[in-house]
Amino acid sequence: MDITGFGQVAPYLTHPLVLAGFGLMLVFGIHKEIVKSGLLPQVSKKDGSEILKLILRYGFWRALTRLLGIWRR
Repeated sequence: MDITGFGQVAPYLTHPLVLAGFGLMLVFGIHKEIVKSGLLPQVSKKDGSEILKLILRYGFWRALTRLLGIWRR
């Protein structure tokens, strides 16, 4: 992953939506590189769907608790 142009992008990261998008780009970019490198083992479709379901459930609950924490302030 090449980050030589980060200095040009950094001033735009003050807006929360841009910052969230940048974070998502990093997460999925790193995941793509890990998959390409072969570090992750191959799984069956059934196991893959279970893993995806767990990740989505975790993300949902994490986002919900975060929103509730912000809302209670």
